[in-house]
Amino acid sequence: QLPPTVLSRKAADRGLCLSIFDKLHNALGGDSPAVVQLNLCYRMHPLILSWPNVAFYNKAIRSGLTDPLAQRPIVEGMPWQQVQPWDERRLQALAASANTTTDDME
Repeated sequence: QLPPTVLSRKAADRGLCLSIFDKLHNALGGDSPAVVQLNLCYRMHPLILSWPNVAFYNKAIRSGLTDPLAQRPIVEGMPWQQVQPWDERRLQALAASANTTTDDME
């Protein structure tokens, strides 16, 4: 989740640049059992989830959809292209096109 956008230095100095989740995390400490990373996703189709899962989450996220086509049906009239799962080769190509490495993405 993106942090708050705070343009005022005075507001930032008063802590408004921290999200409520950051404040909770800081108050409880990173080792608290109340602070966990969620690893089950119901919001997007598994094929769409595959790229951020590889690029940002070290393949730690699982899809909670048991029947993706039924639970996330294709909307008629949209110019859909066939979405393919991301693999390491594609991720390497993406990293090269962004002038970075996959090590930088981890």
